[in-house]
This record gives sequence, structure tokens and C-alpha cells, in this order.
Amino acid sequence: MEKQKLLEFLACPVCQAPLTEFSACAACGEAFSEDDGTPNFMPSRGTRTVSFSYTPQRSTVDDATLRSFFKFPPRHGEDKALPFRMDAAFGDLIETLPQGSTMLEIGCGGGQVRQWTEDKGLQYVGTDISKIRIPELLQAHGGPDLLSDAHFLAFRDERFDVVYASAVMEHLACPALAVQ
Repeated sequence: MEKQKLLEFLACPVCQAPLTEFSACAACGEAFSEDDGTPNFMPSRGTRTVSFSYTPQRSTVDDATLRSFFKFPPRHGEDKALPFRMDAAFGDLIETLPQGSTMLEIGCGGGQVRQWTEDKGLQYVGTDISKIRIPELLQAHGGPDLLSDAHFLAFRDERFDVVYASAVMEHLACPALAVQ
């Protein structure tokens, strides 16, 4: 995504105030940098908290509910026409989005999903924690649009129509926090 257009999506990862520039948050003063032209929103401070209630009844689910969650989609598995690591079920869901929809990819690696998504008429924003912790083959796809920790995402609420993450949750310190 064009760098200037990104500003309408961005929020400070520390205080969640909308960002009006790439270098700092006007509300809390958190400073940001760039990594070879890529905005870096890895915060130097901040705290996130996860809490949820869990009851014994939550562990018991009726059969109808189980069947609604544990079923294979019409298509699943590897599809050679899809980007690296994208399951056919995800591809089918993304293809149902109306043109102009926005998609955030968390843990985008080299950004290999970008071109496929944009060819579908969708706006794509990819974020990852690093530009270099990916295989050299995947670095050829342009990399992330911005650097951001999945636990401290630098986005305003409700700016994306879909959030896509594949093969990333198992690498996070607290997946529940990232999902929230």
C-alpha cells in the first residue's frame, strides 16, 4: 500500500491515538523509525493485558456446536494457484470479498500474498516483526508495508475488512493477546 495512504489506518501501538505522521505519536510522544524505507512501529514502551473469564461449562460443548466448528471447508489443502502457505479454504474466503475491501496480513513474511490480493481488487497491508527473518526467495515480494509486533499492532480499530494470519500464531509469546 502507498505509504501516505497507510496513515489513515495507523494508530500508536502504545496509546492507540490516531497517527498523523510516521515519526512520532503526537498524543504520547512515542518515537518511531524506519528500516530501509519501511516504517517501524515497534514500541519502546507500553503494556498490554489479557484477561478472560473461563468457567467449567465452557469446556463442555454440545454436539451441534462441535459440528459447526469442526468440519472441513469445501476445499482445503495446498492449491498451486495460491500464494505460498495459503490454504485453499482461506483463498476461497478471501475471493468472496468485494473489490476495494481491505486486508491486513499479520506475519506477512516477504509479502508474497500482496500481488495475489491486489489482483483480486483488494487493498493489502502486510506487517511483520522483521524484514530479514524470512527466506531470501520470499524477500523478492517486497516485504512488509510496516514493521509491527503482533502484540502491539499499530492500527486503528475497524479499518480492515479481513485480517489474515498464517503460520504466525505459534511464534507469538501470547497468541490470545494478538487475536484480541
